[in-house]
Amino acid sequence: MQETVYTRVFGNSNMASLGSKMEYIYSIVDGNRFTAATPRQKQELRATHNINTNAFVVVYVATFNVKKAQLEFLKNCAQFFKGTNNAELHFVGDFEVAESEYAAACNELVAKSGAAGKIFFHGFNSTIENWYKLADAGGLASQREGLARCMIECICCATPFISFDVASAKEILETYNCGFAVKQGDYAAFTGSITKLMQNNDLKKQMGVNGYEAGKKIFVTEKIIDRYLSVYKNLSFDK
Repeated sequence: MQETVYTRVFGNSNMASLGSKMEYIYSIVDGNRFTAATPRQKQELRATHNINTNAFVVVYVATFNVKKAQLEFLKNCAQFFKGTNNAELHFVGDFEVAESEYAAACNELVAKSGAAGKIFFHGFNSTIENWYKLADAGGLASQREGLARCMIECICCATPFISFDVASAKEILETYNCGFAVKQGDYAAFTGSITKLMQNNDLKKQMGVNGYEAGKKIFVTEKIIDRYLSVYKNLSFDK
């Protein structure tokens, strides 16, 4: 993400020479809400939400619109979930079929695909942290993102995340080894990453731990406040 900002603002100028003039500051994630769940808590959350305790749950958190690309994801991945034992996809976010043509199209596609028993729409939820905690993986297939809120909240809950390689996802997921950033539009690689986590529980656990530890380093309130204060203290104006 740093490199993307540098390039957009300063073109092809030497990044090293600009480093002292640029500062990047991540978003804050509430560590009291978005934190790791114990195995028992995870199972209790699944029971509360009527989710199969043995399913491999992928949660896709976003309001339904073209930018968040749920429809394109379903066109390319519905059959994966339909044909893969135990894999379930759970969409969480504003989902108003009567008011949104986009949401209605997603709903219709799932119905026609025969995957209705493996793909679910849950609508808005005010305790979104519980969905990250009960999931085995989080996912987002946007074509463009800044620092996706769902990604950083998900990894802070010790749940690996899968995304296309938009700037922020590639930076966070690869730097901290807490998920997969696959090539844009490569849905086979996306579902392949899900399969890797399904087949390798140790990998899933380690990526979860890595994300949780990363969250404690870079998204905590105190550290981000310190970064802002540092910027203000060092701010100077050329005369």
